Amino acid sequence: EAVAPAGQGQAPSAEAVAPAGQGQAPGPGAPLTEGTDYNRVPVRVTLSPDDPARPVELVYVFWYGCGTCRKLDPAVDQYLRSLPGDVRAFKIHAMYEPNTLWMTHARLFWTLETLGKEEELHQAIFAEVQDKGGTDPESGHAMAGLTDPESMARFAESKGIPREEFAAAWNSPETEQKFRKALDYISNLDLDAVPGMGVNGRYAFSISKGGAGRFFETAQRLIEDERGSLPDGGGASTEAAPSGPPAEQE
Repeated sequence: EAVAPAGQGQAPSAEAVAPAGQGQAPGPGAPLTEGTDYNRVPVRVTLSPDDPARPVELVYVFWYGCGTCRKLDPAVDQYLRSLPGDVRAFKIHAMYEPNTLWMTHARLFWTLETLGKEEELHQAIFAEVQDKGGTDPESGHAMAGLTDPESMARFAESKGIPREEFAAAWNSPETEQKFRKALDYISNLDLDAVPGMGVNGRYAFSISKGGAGRFFETAQRLIEDERGSLPDGGGASTEAAPSGPPAEQE
């Protein structure tokens, strides 16, 4: 089951993860249906600046506390690496302003991106959040680990990042700029759950739309639709697309 934004800190149940071959382009299948397989975004907002050389953007959205996100992560990485060079591909953390836990985890994500450490610590954070959380004695709900800046600073220190360096990155204008830009982007997508994806700022969908078995197929078909709508058909390159965070505009 996908994790809806309202499920603040509740333990997600895992949906079946699709096979490793998901990163390949899908074969012929049923046409996608707007409202069923994906939603159209009313106002286009992209995470990264438009780039004529890479005119299509794909953004994968996850949460450190999401069990399905953790299980799906290797297949996501494989899929992002398989994308052609005309696709700008990014992985970012979910954030919703009413949900303080998700917002704090997103701040951790962007702090570690600023430090150049998120990719290195990605799996360790999944484990810290999901395996070391306790249980809320009042609600009985599972509580995610790394719930506040202090616990995050201790975790970072245990991974070789000095506290003062972590604090400086946490409070830096660079992290704040990335955090606010991502918040605007995700708020505009209005995803109903994670894991989810946004395609070129025009379409959004989550794993709840068709399950893990259709997740990458939906992304691929929407990418192809976007490429086909471009004047020159997109001019897809065979060069692998980068999958790091978006470059900051000057």
